[in-house]
Amino acid sequence: MKIEQIRMKKLANYCPLILLFLFATPKVNAQSVDVVIRDNGKERQESIELPKSMTYPLDSLLNDWKAKNYIDLGKDCSTAEINPLFSDSVYIDRLSRMPTVMEMPYNEIVRKFIDQDDNLRILKNIRSHKSGEYCKDLIEKYYPYFPVWVFVELISFGDLLYFCSFYEKIYGVQIINNKLMNTVRDVRNAAAHSNCLLNKMTEKIDSTKQVNNEISSFIIGMKNISKTSRVNNLSYKFTNSFVTVLYVYDSLMNEIPKQKRYKEIQEFMNGRVVKNKQFFQSNSKIIGVYNFHKKVIDNLVK
Repeated sequence: MKIEQIRMKKLANYCPLILLFLFATPKVNAQSVDVVIRDNGKERQESIELPKSMTYPLDSLLNDWKAKNYIDLGKDCSTAEINPLFSDSVYIDRLSRMPTVMEMPYNEIVRKFIDQDDNLRILKNIRSHKSGEYCKDLIEKYYPYFPVWVFVELISFGDLLYFCSFYEKIYGVQIINNKLMNTVRDVRNAAAHSNCLLNKMTEKIDSTKQVNNEISSFIIGMKNISKTSRVNNLSYKFTNSFVTVLYVYDSLMNEIPKQKRYKEIQEFMNGRVVKNKQFFQSNSKIIGVYNFHKKVIDNLVK
């Protein structure tokens, strides 16, 4: 009993020190802001935590200016429907100071492309993927004026074509014929959704349409392909699309990775494609289409 009394006295002696420590220690909380919530004609005040992006260590004056001009407290701190405008030097400086292994150059073309989008459709589409496991880090780190290599990873294929057209308009340099890229997009979509491309193997393209001159010229210079064979095969939807994809790839890719890919396709054509060739020996159309594609690939491999 005496021991318990001694302990209680000691605790009583330490109580002032404990209370002093508790009140003197600053309370660490997430940054928050008070907002007014209006619901069915009633108002109430709530304190909400700020979005993570608002707590980044920006220069204080820049942070205050952005918050004052572009953050709408009446809408739960959502960004106003307008792009914040900073000078090029601000982006160049911040990109240069990022602790990254890969150099982060400032891409003026990306900024111009985004700024001309009045309704922010492209940025909205990018933000819709911010919860994705493979995109969220890139979006969080580089938003909104991304390095171009990041930007093309985040936008849709359709916006990529739009971006190429915009580049051509601004700089007068064509990256690739957009009509051809539309074919690439169709093949890509069909492959992504596991559509059976072989269904179109012997289906002709519309008689009112002509084979693209670039595609025709691409085949003209190849060995062992006659004019008759070229004209007949390029009139098939499947072959026309396949050759178009090869042409675009050949036009845009560097030689070393390009040759590696061609050799892989060649191995596929000589191996897996003819694994059960006995099933198709009596089908002259399939054999003719196969022989044409094989000649095209063989010509591309160096």
